[in-house]
Amino acid sequence: MKISDSITKGYKKIENPKLSTQQKKEILDSLFTLTKELQNPKLRKENLSKLANYYFANYNQKDVRKTSIQLLREATETKDTLYLAHANRYLASDYREREIYDSAFYHYVKAEKFYKAINDKENYAYVLYSKAYAQHLIGEFNGAELNLSLAANYYKSVNDYQNLQLIYNEQGRVARDLREYDRALEYFNKALENAKKIPNEKEESFSSICLSNIGVVYQDMRKYNEAINYYKKALYPDNKLINNNPVLYSNVVDNMAFCKLQIKDFTQLPDLFYEALQIRETNKNMFAVTNSYMNLSKYYLKINQIKEAKKYAFLALSTSKKTGVVRDIMGALQQASEVDVKNAFKYSEEYIALNDSLQILERKNKDHFARIQLETDEIIQEKGVIEKEKNYILVYLFISVLFGIGVYIIKNQIAKTKELEYKQAQQKANEDIYKLIISQQSKIDEGKDVERKRIAKEIHDGLLGRIFGLRFNLDSLNYDNTPEAIQHRLQYINELKIIENDLREISHELSRENESLINNFLAIVNNLLQDQKKINTAKLTVNIDKEINWDNISNVSKINIYRILQESLQNINKYAQATLIKIEFFKDKNSNLVLKISDNGIGFNSNKKSKGIGIKNMNSRAKESGGIFEIKSEKGKGTVSVLVVPFKKANNKDEKH
Repeated sequence: MKISDSITKGYKKIENPKLSTQQKKEILDSLFTLTKELQNPKLRKENLSKLANYYFANYNQKDVRKTSIQLLREATETKDTLYLAHANRYLASDYREREIYDSAFYHYVKAEKFYKAINDKENYAYVLYSKAYAQHLIGEFNGAELNLSLAANYYKSVNDYQNLQLIYNEQGRVARDLREYDRALEYFNKALENAKKIPNEKEESFSSICLSNIGVVYQDMRKYNEAINYYKKALYPDNKLINNNPVLYSNVVDNMAFCKLQIKDFTQLPDLFYEALQIRETNKNMFAVTNSYMNLSKYYLKINQIKEAKKYAFLALSTSKKTGVVRDIMGALQQASEVDVKNAFKYSEEYIALNDSLQILERKNKDHFARIQLETDEIIQEKGVIEKEKNYILVYLFISVLFGIGVYIIKNQIAKTKELEYKQAQQKANEDIYKLIISQQSKIDEGKDVERKRIAKEIHDGLLGRIFGLRFNLDSLNYDNTPEAIQHRLQYINELKIIENDLREISHELSRENESLINNFLAIVNNLLQDQKKINTAKLTVNIDKEINWDNISNVSKINIYRILQESLQNINKYAQATLIKIEFFKDKNSNLVLKISDNGIGFNSNKKSKGIGIKNMNSRAKESGGIFEIKSEKGKGTVSVLVVPFKKANNKDEKH
């Protein structure tokens, strides 16, 4: 039997709905082996692409990776744009499932470009949706909204209602995470309209998802009765959802039970919580199991059964630590501190440590994108030099062919150019990602400023008004010792405690972010200096003025400062032969930030007209930050490099109360 016939027979077998997951995997593995034996490159690529899709559908992530890498290798060798796009798309999905988001972005962007090049609009739209989904997961909301809108335009043009409802649902989730609840409801209702247009048995399942999402928004808005009504609609008559989509059913039931608890409607409680928990345990969905444990703990705390409340809080904590999801661990710690008052301080310390590490991790991810962009700049500059060399060589080659000496030169140049083009192609996708993120940063900062002003207004108009009212009422009861007056005073004291907690939470929110950003930048600089100590035996002295306000240095300037410091240290390591290096950060008399780097090395003639690429880059970075960069050196007298960067101008237009 021919190999191609055996492959066709294998694909027919795998369509059997009675096969177990393991049986399907065994058939797919045998198909992978047969595919590699095919002599026709086109058939090999076609079957590798098909296999990657089947593996992904059966949640065999390792096999998705293996097949996609093989497909990518073969498509690269044959320069096949379609299969290059497919391979990058499968690899991106694999990285996204494993929460390696920078690699997922890299491959999504490459797939996006390849699909666009061959005008494959359907797959192009799907990649935009997938990329937006990943952006949403890391909090890149503006980029997610942009890609979702582009994907929606295509699906509207072809009346693809199923994918349209997916797009609108994802737009609704983004708006919900931004707490723009009216906009979220608008998107979820559009998703519901499109779900009802799907002409098959999937309509009810998709509609349930939309109804459940609407319920979640009302739950976030604390409109629990409205939320319960939508959760009931999502279940459909006779609880059809439990058979069609048990995972969604458990989420709906658990959310409905939580809403009932909030309005003190204890009918069907805790039975609904336990029903959801049983389904989640059966499906081994441990992330959702953690949530069930926390809700059961809240239920038992509400009815004052502290022993049971502790039991489920501790179960939530241990399960969340096994899954390793930081936000779940933080939620479980918060619940444990409420039920286990004696150890509340210990839980709070762990919560704060986790929250700080989570913020630092998010900042590091953004710094990683910045490093990708900076490395891309270097690749582009290097390619520009090579392109000039290529032009000179091409001219020389034309002349040298007449003399029979051009063959060696052109072979050498072609090899060199190919290497650089490959490196540049690898970095180009990362550059696009960086630009997308950075382009939105100013908008995000503006949004934060608006939010701070809103909080200040809320304190002024809301909390201060409530405090004034309470003081007035307490004054009126000051000399009244009747039981009714005493009861009123106790109520007002409790209200003051609530206001105190509100003010503390607002204060924490306003202070947490700035500290993280400052510490993160200094941590990156410190890591660079620690690496310097490891690779150079010269004594390194570092002085950083503690009075420097790093908030007044823009993100672009911070990146440029870091790169100039890094380039200067590299030059010292390569050429200086220094035994002493000194790094200083301080403010000059004009209140500019100054970075001074000095060494006692062999020095060089700094007055020489021709400058290397590294020094030109440092001058360019200084100008980009609105500053100046100077190098002073003489042979035998060491080198001093000075960067002067202005601070950002303070905003004097803030509202005053």
